[in-house]
Amino acid sequence: MRIVLLGLKEIYSNLALSMVATQLPGHDLCIYLADAATHNDPRPGTIAHLENYESELCDKLTGLAVSQTDRKSAILSFDELAEETGQPIGRMPLPNSVEGLAVLRDLAPDLIVSLRYRKILNDQAIAIPEFGVLNLHSGLLPEYRGAMATLWALLNGDTEIGSTLHYIADGTIDTGPVIGRARIPLSHRQSYMASVLDLYPPGCAMVLDAIQAITRDGIAPSHQQKGTGRYFSWPTQEQVDAFFEQGYRFYGERELEDFVARQPGIR
Repeated sequence: MRIVLLGLKEIYSNLALSMVATQLPGHDLCIYLADAATHNDPRPGTIAHLENYESELCDKLTGLAVSQTDRKSAILSFDELAEETGQPIGRMPLPNSVEGLAVLRDLAPDLIVSLRYRKILNDQAIAIPEFGVLNLHSGLLPEYRGAMATLWALLNGDTEIGSTLHYIADGTIDTGPVIGRARIPLSHRQSYMASVLDLYPPGCAMVLDAIQAITRDGIAPSHQQKGTGRYFSWPTQEQVDAFFEQGYRFYGERELEDFVARQPGIR
């Protein structure tokens, strides 16, 4: 099956692309990244700083790809992913533009998987792959649609967080039929980044199971979302201040290295 994986140059997308692409032997994979994220909502400078840090962390993955037992890790940098797939990492124009639609049609994917791509696909783009478009959302749906679900869960005093794998059925945000949800405990002692990192091993396992089902049956079982849920936008400076005042932090030292060291090698 020809699968187009869509992502962004930031650490969580890099990790998710790695965990998925390295576990799909026999499939024809193409990885495309969006241009730098653009936001309609105003964001405080602290959030912009965090996003820059998350992007810069991708460069630290090179050299971390060997585990303590000398097995090849499932965590690869973008350059290493290009070598693994045998194709350069592409840049995807705005997906609903004439140019973006032409790129997608030329790629002729059977399936598109969005892993923190952060661009909305409209009907013309969604109709291109025979088996549809999957999106791995880093929050529980429908409770946490939108941006930075883990930050909002911390502020709301939740005891667990999770990721949701769903079909993208139209141009709305995080509303499509749900394939699965993976929940994990939320530690209020660790940083925002450490919590988000922990979402991706179980989340990517759902993606791999769904691709296996689609390969076998042409579809992954899903159900419509229940309830109206809530859409969360980017936090304001006041909300970021409240986050810090409650003792939370965006990231700590060596969290990426510690996360990579805990991951198993490629099967």
